[in-house]
Amino acid sequence: MRLKVDFNLVAMVLAAVGLLEGLAIVANAHQVTVYGSSVFTGFARGTIAAAGMQLVALGAVAMAFLWLPRNIFPNVHVRKLMSVVPMLCGGAILIEGLLISYFASPIQVLGVDVRIQQAFVAAFGAQLFFLGTGAVLSRIFKERDSTGVVFSVIAFSAILSFGLWVASIAELVVWANFSGFFGRTVFTAGALLMAIGLVGLMLNYLVFGKSLFDVPLWSWGIIILGALVGLSGIIGISLADTVIFASHGGFFGTTVAMAMFGLFILGMAAFIPRFLPGENGATVGKTVHIAGLFLVLLLPFALLI
Repeated sequence: MRLKVDFNLVAMVLAAVGLLEGLAIVANAHQVTVYGSSVFTGFARGTIAAAGMQLVALGAVAMAFLWLPRNIFPNVHVRKLMSVVPMLCGGAILIEGLLISYFASPIQVLGVDVRIQQAFVAAFGAQLFFLGTGAVLSRIFKERDSTGVVFSVIAFSAILSFGLWVASIAELVVWANFSGFFGRTVFTAGALLMAIGLVGLMLNYLVFGKSLFDVPLWSWGIIILGALVGLSGIIGISLADTVIFASHGGFFGTTVAMAMFGLFILGMAAFIPRFLPGENGATVGKTVHIAGLFLVLLLPFALLI
């Protein structure tokens, strides 16, 4: 039996991840102290455990409503409620991710003497945002269900979340052996990635009737956006080096290169699967193959620089 990759399966996987993360938070709950924040000074162990429990509850409820067959309930209103509840749970997780990313600051975990950098706190918020966004979009895109659309939507959602993370850690950055960037430049880069992710999701949802060179305009939009993200990843790989933040820590060059390679993969995944043979709207095969091949051929040169 072949497992079908559809939005219902994606939503269940995301809900399961949220549930497991909640359990991990509950099991490892400790009092934490927040540094450099004008809003929060810290959280008690019970507060952290409660946050984990509500994440467990949201994930469990979403999984239950996604797993239960609709037809066992004769009432049409109950069936509609079952289809909406996972999206509401995803919306709650999405908002939590946004708040954590927005208020991200370095934290000290008491009892185990561990200090977590702002970048990692923001990364946790961004991945929660990704989980919530995926759950919401699984409901919105359920009528446009195909493997290509699934992968494209996941990729653009990840690009959107990556942009949120970049924007949330925006400050003066020193890029070893290259130059430095002001905080506003880093924020602009994150905002641009978020805009690309949002527009890509909109183009996947909307289908325009007009065409250019016998290729639908929405197809050109997805190809161009995905190629831009992939090209950004290639440029990032070629420039990858140690990155140091003005107020906290940094990343080694290998970590930066891996992140940029991930961005390259997301760019490719954003447009190539959407136009594979057999997918709806797969009328631009040659254009997609040329764009993908061009980016792949650039990758070795980026690694050699």
